[in-house]
Amino acid sequence: MKTIMKYSDSEDDQFALRRALRSTDMASLLFDIQRNMKARILCEIENANATEAEYALLDKIWENINEEFEAHDINIDRLIN
Repeated sequence: MKTIMKYSDSEDDQFALRRALRSTDMASLLFDIQRNMKARILCEIENANATEAEYALLDKIWENINEEFEAHDINIDRLIN
């Protein structure tokens, strides 16, 4: 597939161009948030002898993050793989 996108010098087009150019970076960031960040935080709170309430809070935060991904129909596998 070949796509040609044309942008003018207008502020709106320049904004759209920046979004298009950074879309892969944004997808990579979302992948990291959804797949890797919780594991990093778990390691940190385990080392800090976290309470059950802190683990429960982390699970609730992650539940809300994943609900937002679903609400916005963001499927990381379709963006990255």
